[in-house]
Amino acid sequence: MDCKILTEDTGHDFARWPDKERITLSTLKQWQIEKYKAGTFSIKYVLEGTEHYYIQGKRFSVSGGNYLIVNANQPVDVLIDSRREVRCFCIHMTPQWMNEVNTAASSQAGALLDNPYHAISTGSFQEMIYSDQENALGLYLKEMAVRYQAGYLETGADPKDLYYDLASRALLLKYPGNTRDLKTVKHSTQQELLRRLSYAKEKIDAEFSSDLNLDDLAKEAMLSMPHLFSCFKKVYGTSPYQYLTGKRLEQAALLLSQENMQLSAIAESCGYADGASFSKAFRKKFGVTPTAYRTSK
Repeated sequence: MDCKILTEDTGHDFARWPDKERITLSTLKQWQIEKYKAGTFSIKYVLEGTEHYYIQGKRFSVSGGNYLIVNANQPVDVLIDSRREVRCFCIHMTPQWMNEVNTAASSQAGALLDNPYHAISTGSFQEMIYSDQENALGLYLKEMAVRYQAGYLETGADPKDLYYDLASRALLLKYPGNTRDLKTVKHSTQQELLRRLSYAKEKIDAEFSSDLNLDDLAKEAMLSMPHLFSCFKKVYGTSPYQYLTGKRLEQAALLLSQENMQLSAIAESCGYADGASFSKAFRKKFGVTPTAYRTSK
């Protein structure tokens, strides 16, 4: 899954970005682009000010606290003309990712086990303005903005949790009943699914300190990534990435308490590429920096 969590946008290179999962934050006063056509579904969530979108001759004025979903490959004109800065998250998700999440949510469990990688087309969304207080996607966007302000939404974080949650909530706007409970699955199918999930969990338990790739893990477990995410959460109460992160940070806390290792060595031994990402993740979980945690023990 080739994607970014967050990049800053000045408005100059907007049309040249590749079509992949990404989130951008724009802070602009004046900007205009005509007939821009992205190969992604996009969620335009305005934090402050007003952005104007023109789609098939219809104007959508999206003000702070509201969002608009634009369909993939839909030509759109965008206008910002304001004395004050207008701030907006623009979230892009490819049709392939949306289709995979849709498939995981709507398909019979047996069909998913037999053919993990087929995909059901999402189709088109109704293009309309929503408040960030009226549905599950809006509330999640509002929470996402709070996380950004706290410094927890940034390039370098694992994007899969975020994009899975965004896609699944967006699909609820289109298919309100688009979910299946594991309890309704016949016993033999349920047992096979639990076997594959158990394999994934045991793999994380055994290799959490290595450079474990969750896309590869899903393939090894013979599940699509969205199917692994949705079922792992239902069975274990957390996503695969959150479970992996928890294992790494628990090990780090143990090493900080018992070993006289340098922080960089602890970060590396727990699967973190650098000390900065380790320190930020540790502080988010335990409320203190690794150094402060060690001092308190």
